[in-house]
Amino acid sequence: MSRRALVAVVLTAVLIACVGVYLLTEGANQHRIKRRSLTSIMRLGELRKEYVRKRWQGYDVFKAREYMVRARQAYKHGDKSKAKIFYRLAVKSLKNVPLLPKIRLINRSLSSNNVQMKRIPTVHDFVPLGEAYVMSENGYLAYPSNDLRWKLSCFIYVAYGKSKEGGLFVYQGRNPFTGEGPHVPKIYMNGRWIAPFPMFHGPLYYNESSNTVYNYDASHTYVETLTYNPSERLWVHQIRPLNGSGPWLRIVGRAEGRTFWLGDWGGPFLIHGVTVNKRDLDVWGGFWDVGEMNAELHLNDKSYTFYGYFLMDRAGHLTYYYRRAVEGGSTAPVSFSCMFLCQKEFCLIMDSTTNPSPLKPPVPFEHQARINFRNGTSFPLTEFELKDDGCVQPSKFVIRGNFSEGYVNLIGEAFIYWPEKWFIRKGAWWDPEGCSSWGRAVIHWTGNIVLNGRVIEVDAYGLGEFTRYSSVSCHNTTG
Repeated sequence: MSRRALVAVVLTAVLIACVGVYLLTEGANQHRIKRRSLTSIMRLGELRKEYVRKRWQGYDVFKAREYMVRARQAYKHGDKSKAKIFYRLAVKSLKNVPLLPKIRLINRSLSSNNVQMKRIPTVHDFVPLGEAYVMSENGYLAYPSNDLRWKLSCFIYVAYGKSKEGGLFVYQGRNPFTGEGPHVPKIYMNGRWIAPFPMFHGPLYYNESSNTVYNYDASHTYVETLTYNPSERLWVHQIRPLNGSGPWLRIVGRAEGRTFWLGDWGGPFLIHGVTVNKRDLDVWGGFWDVGEMNAELHLNDKSYTFYGYFLMDRAGHLTYYYRRAVEGGSTAPVSFSCMFLCQKEFCLIMDSTTNPSPLKPPVPFEHQARINFRNGTSFPLTEFELKDDGCVQPSKFVIRGNFSEGYVNLIGEAFIYWPEKWFIRKGAWWDPEGCSSWGRAVIHWTGNIVLNGRVIEVDAYGLGEFTRYSSVSCHNTTG
């Protein structure tokens, strides 16, 4: 072999060796990176487990949860340094969390009807500190450490209206309570549902001096607030950017007529329904306020104004048989109908639940309705029936009922749904082949109401939230 050929062979061998070393080294580096990523994911998983464990022991873990949400948001948007900061804050916050305050426990009784209650909601009814909630040292509301039966608190604001030009507006809003699921506000306009605002998360902060509760989105660029003015019965809901420009919303609702009571916070409560996944009852108290509203929306450099009606749902739900909500039924109870409809002469408010299960409740399920007339009179419907077309996503409704000075005879047709196809869950603890649904609907109502012999022709719109149950196969029950 020539000298030149020998040099070429040696150089080739050295090159192959270098490539091999590089590949081995790079493979080891990739393996270390993969292991490091797996370790980070595992640490985050352990953090979440610790959060859940301590939460259901009554510890104040919700600031840690807020940091976890912010860390995930920062990482999602490529800001890894900020994500690390929030992650470390979450770990630090979770290490030495105190127990949430305790309250005197209340043995709440049950009733099938609380529609005769007369009083106007107070600030304490809006935020029942010491009776259902406690204040964290971090400034937000939470359930007390010695009463973990609470499963849902409704700070729900829904509205329906039109612009001066006739454009339709429907709004679905909620301030998520501490420890409960996030919410994206939904608006129906120009013939479709839109979501111009970010997702809002708990915890639910509370400013006692202004009677305001509020939430932030994950990046803390937006805030949504809900303020109650009891002297004027005003419910003001706002969504706005904290800095700079962006879409914003302000709805001012003035409640009128008698408040529709589900129950005082100390009881008695109503049975909202039987839960599907566990042999349990969902019971609730609180109230609804209904009246006229005006909404201002700024979107895509345009401003819109709408006029119509609103409902403020300020309710709280408990498990009945289980002592902790995590052990009790977590699904929506069946089969309830919660709705209201208004036109210039009146507002009709109603909630009614049927029991499709073999469970025997201690009292009958809720079945109550009230009609507030704009002349200042108000009447409970002492006898009424609500029927639909039998589908798990019904489209046709009938309300017939009597009150002391007249009667109601209405037919309703749903024309907008949220979601457009209601979620259907198969199986129930009493029937593995049955199916249940949850959804909301905007309903057009026609018919008449008779008051002291005077006939009021009805051409009204309203909003409703529903669950339904069917014992037949799910695909045969959709409308």
